[in-house]
Amino acid sequence: MLWLLSLITASYAQQLFRARCESFAPETYVHNSSRHVLEYIPAGTNVSLPDNDPTCARPNQIVAVDLCLIGKQLTNIFYNRPHSKAYFIGCSLGGRQGINAADMFPGDFDGIIAGSPALDFNNLHSWRASFFPITGSNTSSSFISKSTWINLIHKEVLNQCDHLDGVLDSIIEDPNRCHFRPEILLCTHRNPTDCLTAGQVAIVRKVLSPLYSEHDKLIYPAMQPGSEIKAAVQLYAGVPFSYSNEWFEYVVYDPSWNASTFRPHDAAVADDLNPANIRTWPCTLSSFENRGGKLIAYHGLQDEKITSFNTQRFYEHLLQGMQASPQDLDAFFRFFRIPGMSHCQTGPGAWVFGQGGGAANEGIAFDPSYNVLAAMVRWVEDGVAPGDIVGTKFVDDNVGNGVEFRKRHCRYVELENISGGVRGQGADGSVGIHREARIEEGTARTWEVGSDQACPLRPSPQSLDTFLKG
Repeated sequence: MLWLLSLITASYAQQLFRARCESFAPETYVHNSSRHVLEYIPAGTNVSLPDNDPTCARPNQIVAVDLCLIGKQLTNIFYNRPHSKAYFIGCSLGGRQGINAADMFPGDFDGIIAGSPALDFNNLHSWRASFFPITGSNTSSSFISKSTWINLIHKEVLNQCDHLDGVLDSIIEDPNRCHFRPEILLCTHRNPTDCLTAGQVAIVRKVLSPLYSEHDKLIYPAMQPGSEIKAAVQLYAGVPFSYSNEWFEYVVYDPSWNASTFRPHDAAVADDLNPANIRTWPCTLSSFENRGGKLIAYHGLQDEKITSFNTQRFYEHLLQGMQASPQDLDAFFRFFRIPGMSHCQTGPGAWVFGQGGGAANEGIAFDPSYNVLAAMVRWVEDGVAPGDIVGTKFVDDNVGNGVEFRKRHCRYVELENISGGVRGQGADGSVGIHREARIEEGTARTWEVGSDQACPLRPSPQSLDTFLKG
């Protein structure tokens, strides 16, 4: 009887919420405005996202709760009370937007989750553009095919680096420790076929090297080893990467620009242009910190589109700019590296930890130990900072097949201490977390974080509304 009463009450509340949503007239509260979108979306709806680029691999998303799409200020009117907390979660370009919000509009969000952030945006486009002149056209005699990248080069990367963490699982736990030597694959009279020519060895070495300016200044860090399987499909595919190509054709230069002619000078031109101040490379987030904001960044260590080394570089950049120690930064900003995760999601690692909608959120509870958004809410509202985040890997990435293994993802600058063991089920049939973390002081990689970009001391507007009105 109590169950039936609860069901009736819930149904009534849902009907009341829907009725209030559909009858809400925001234009009566905002002078000289027109309503373009106001929509009730019930929980469980599979919402199409037709404007998402296909490379985002997210054509739709299932809504977890009843929603009424309205703006932030209108929310106050709708509920007859102001919102208590505001959160932001995004990945890739969304990750960049999260960092930019913390920098430019520190009063807007209490908690920000920024995944695989597209930081140092102008130079990111240049870094991506640099691969086509390196690999050459897919019709050239020295071109390295997708099959070679996957079946020869990636396998050798794992052969040289997978064992460094003590577990052979096709996952490079810490790419900083992987110093790949492609010359091992050089063709010889003993191995004349399943190998690379001297020219191809040079291509691999250059592909996995940082991009430097004409004056030997770092433009962008190297691609981390281990990402070859997916990178071979886009960045190493022997055709201009579309985002960078269009960037230089329509933003920096004009449609006559030839992608095969990219040189470091073009990176300098793009960064000097910095359209709409899109760079996103702040030296400090002190305004966000001082207002009590919390920020979690994460990056997959097999990211094929944005090297994870750049988010590590950003962390070091903030340490320098804010003259802070890792313990100082930990008070409001925590960075988690995710071994075995590709761009934002998927991969052989434990990549499900609530970092987005759809597959990244399925099969796990809204629990701070397993869900990064829940961890952020607890940090903001209860003051409990996340020491680590447990990722989940489902068998064949299918929730219905059950959990294959879980993995404790440590915050930077903590490193993994792997001591044997095998992924998956234990002898008793349980699925356990088989890796533990320990702090190793002084083991973090020292990055050349600098660039010629100045760090001006400027007042930050407290909200986007203030900025727009100003």
